[in-house]
Amino acid sequence: MKDKLSSKVLEAWFSPAVLLMSRLTYVSKFAVATALFAVPLILVVINETVEHFHKIEQLERKFVAVERLTDIQQVSRHIGAIRNNRVRTLLHPKSLVESDSEKHKVAILEALAVLEERPSIARNNLVKLAISNLAMAVVSGRDSAGTEGDSIYSVFDVGNGVVIQAHRLGMLVVAEAGLMNDDDVLSLNIASFLMSDLQAPLENFGKIESFGAYFLEKGYLDSQSILVFSSISKQLDASYLVMSQNLSSIFERFEEANRSKVINISLLEEIPQLLIFSEDAIVIDPELGMAESEYRIGCQNALTNVHEFQDQLIESLLSRYQARISSLKIDQWQRALSIGVLVFGAIYLFMGIFYSVEHSLLQLISAAERVSNGDLDTKVEIETRDELYQLSRVFEKMRIQLKARDQALFDLAITDGLTGLFNRKYFNDCINLSLKNASRSNSDLTLIIIDIDFFKNLNDTYGHQVGDKCLIEMGGILTTVLERETDLAFRYGGEEFAVILPNMSSKNCIGMVRKIWQAIREFEVVVGVEALSFTASLGVASSDLIGSYDVFSLIQAADKALYAAKDNGRDCYVVAENTIDVLTERDK
Repeated sequence: MKDKLSSKVLEAWFSPAVLLMSRLTYVSKFAVATALFAVPLILVVINETVEHFHKIEQLERKFVAVERLTDIQQVSRHIGAIRNNRVRTLLHPKSLVESDSEKHKVAILEALAVLEERPSIARNNLVKLAISNLAMAVVSGRDSAGTEGDSIYSVFDVGNGVVIQAHRLGMLVVAEAGLMNDDDVLSLNIASFLMSDLQAPLENFGKIESFGAYFLEKGYLDSQSILVFSSISKQLDASYLVMSQNLSSIFERFEEANRSKVINISLLEEIPQLLIFSEDAIVIDPELGMAESEYRIGCQNALTNVHEFQDQLIESLLSRYQARISSLKIDQWQRALSIGVLVFGAIYLFMGIFYSVEHSLLQLISAAERVSNGDLDTKVEIETRDELYQLSRVFEKMRIQLKARDQALFDLAITDGLTGLFNRKYFNDCINLSLKNASRSNSDLTLIIIDIDFFKNLNDTYGHQVGDKCLIEMGGILTTVLERETDLAFRYGGEEFAVILPNMSSKNCIGMVRKIWQAIREFEVVVGVEALSFTASLGVASSDLIGSYDVFSLIQAADKALYAAKDNGRDCYVVAENTIDVLTERDK
């Protein structure tokens, strides 16, 4: 959109320049044209370069934020361990767990001190304040372990409040870096999953471990404890289902995620396994015979796997941001291709023999979304043969109809209604693209502008219907004469026509130019009982003669050659910057 806007601005600037140049010397024309072309181009390049640097800077900020998130996750895990130790103090002497908690507290304070000195944090007063508050919460909690009057639930909630505070610190770091406002949807999904979907399961992990160990140590369960423990299990199971659905959506939508060897989804299977383990140990076993230490080890093993999955998500984010930064830096120096948007992977159809109704509905929803987004090429189909299959056939029929209408509208938009040739708008698109291809392949391109001689007199003498018929026949002449599929003919405007000949130099094009010129001279239009002939003047410009692949320069050269043909008596062709083969009616 921005490139099209820049192109329109440049065209608007050149329009008055053409009028001005008709009154200037050739030296002045070249100087003015060069200045008017170079200045906006330089501005566009500078603007794109600045945006390029800005994008790299934003990605580097996100990359650093994810690195800091690694530090904060480690802090959060230490705080979680302290929280669980506080629950243990309800049944165990404080001295048995105090030394372990102190080790975690020292590690937390050291990590926060290092984190606060990081360059990206040191410049952010808001994040520094959050780190200081978290450190104070950790320090103030040294003597706040549970007492005999405290319930296990209140003690856990107090400790968990510090865990939540650490999570908020991570969210603040992520928000400050714009991690949740990323134009790369895959990175955004991973970051959202990491910061949102995993928080509740980790908290419930702590509850299952702490509450389960507490009940095992006490040796009995009351009705309230059973309800609480069942509620926690249901919450963890619901969180697992949400995570599974979100992960499935990510891996279905993005090919990059499927190819990733960093993320191991099977680690999340520890969640349902933990639910089974805890249910067997706490709810099903009326004797509560499992030892507290054995139960904690089982819970910690499951938690370790979830933490490993959390680390894999962070590693995946770091790897993805690093790859994006490297790609932008390479593009910055190569400048061979403009900075492109990230290509999102296409939505994959699930393979299988039988699909459920839910799966078929998801496929239909996906197909409808593709059509609404403008993708009319992908076929709508599902592998079931039930009523949903009939619905998919209706969608497929609608897609075909929309595609046909879209193609018809496109053809109508690029075709001149009278002559059947391409119109001027499409000429502007084709000449730009053809010159870019010629420049890229280091080949030549020839442009011919054709003007029917004395067309106004023809209209005044025979009427506009005859004039229109001449224009129609002119279109038929060009369509017949042009031999290659790559040769394109256009109605340039009024009685003017244009022909683009790719891969043709000034020498190679003469045969085709002469053929067009002669075909026009030899053609007759039948008007009643009278055979009417007409002639045309041709202006020819080739990229090798004008020494440029610039659109404006090529069109201007062809225009000058056309004017020269008219000045030479019309009914001839002139090659720009070369007067060879100037043919007139007198040469026949």
